[in-house]
This record gives sequence, C-alpha cells and structure tokens, in this order.
Amino acid sequence: MADLLCPKKLVIRASALLVSFLQHICGQQITDSNFLLQVGVGDTSKGSSQPNDHYCWMRPEDIDYKRPVTECHSCSDLASEMAAALAAASIVFKDSKTYSDKLVKGAKALYKFGRLQRGRYSPNGSDQAIFYNSTSYWDEFVWGGAWMYFATGNNSYLTVATAPGMAKHAGAYWFGSPNYGVFTWDDKLPGAQVSIFRTPALNLIKLFSMILLERKNMILIS
Repeated sequence: MADLLCPKKLVIRASALLVSFLQHICGQQITDSNFLLQVGVGDTSKGSSQPNDHYCWMRPEDIDYKRPVTECHSCSDLASEMAAALAAASIVFKDSKTYSDKLVKGAKALYKFGRLQRGRYSPNGSDQAIFYNSTSYWDEFVWGGAWMYFATGNNSYLTVATAPGMAKHAGAYWFGSPNYGVFTWDDKLPGAQVSIFRTPALNLIKLFSMILLERKNMILIS
C-alpha cells in the first residue's frame, strides 16, 4: 500500500526538488539590507493575457518571456519563513553534518535579517500583494523561532518565539477571528503553537499560565 501511495520514483523526484529548492535558498546572497524576493510577475487580476508566471503554466525550460527580478529590503515574513524551511531541512539532513550545518548557517542569516529589517514582503501596491498578500510577520517570527530552536538547541530562539508580546502581536488571542486556529500560507501561528507545546523546555507551570490566559481572554470576548 505504501508503494502505491508513494512510489519510489515520486519520492526520488520529490527529494530532488527539495534539495534543489534548498540549494536555491542557500545560494542567495543575503546582505544586511536585501536579498532576492521574487523572479517573474504573477498578476492576472486585470484579465491581462500578457505572459507571466500565473497566466502561462509551462516548464521553466520553455519560458521565453521576460521575468524581472525583485529584491527585498524589509520582508520579515518571507525571511523568517525561509529560515524555518532551512532549519527544518537541517534536521532532515542531520546525517550529513556538512550539509546540515550549511542549512543552519543560512537559516541563522535569514532569521537575523527578518528580525532586523522589519516589514511585510508584500507592501500595498506590490505585485505579490495581489495574489499572495501577507497581513503580518509576527506569526513567522514565532514559526521561524520555533524551528530555529529545534535545529540549533539555542534557547534564545525559544525565548523570542514564546515571548508574551510576540504571541499577542501574532494574533494568539484573536478568538473572534473566523480563521483563528487555521494553518495557512498567511498564518503560521497554529503550526508554531503545536510545535512549541511539544518543547520540553516549556515547563508545566508556563503551559498552565498560557492556557489560563487564553481562557481569560475567551471569557472577556464572550
């Protein structure tokens, strides 16, 4: 049954795509002020048939239209998301210490960039705001911080991810939201909460205090 659900060729292909993706991220030239945000254009909201990455579904090898490069100077959400991806991958590839260490190094650089260069990757009027808009970067701070802790064991990342102010900004107490608790591309908080609550470093006293605080907020809202 496992072979039917996940054929070996598919696993090999998926693994190759994962490695290619990770190498792309690790190959980025991350500076103190910018890194690569997007290649191509994706806006089709006005019904334009101008070739772009959403209008034309084709193999990269067949693309013959221009694909402009956009840099990011303040994109905390994207940087933290990428840091989480590299940190998680470093755990997957932990048997290859050299490669795992390379992933961790890239994750550290990206998370630091995100924390220092505050801002959303999709500001109003930008191309990416039209189809993959980000409403906040605080949930990515928690998400990225959690994975950075799992990958490095450095408690400073866990301290950031579990800071009370961080949870508030990330929407942990917005119980009235119709999408509360839904893990989406725009909200990583639910996934981060599940991950963090599995962390031995969080003792029972802290867990109970967080639960009581949430219940208090639920009572106030109701």
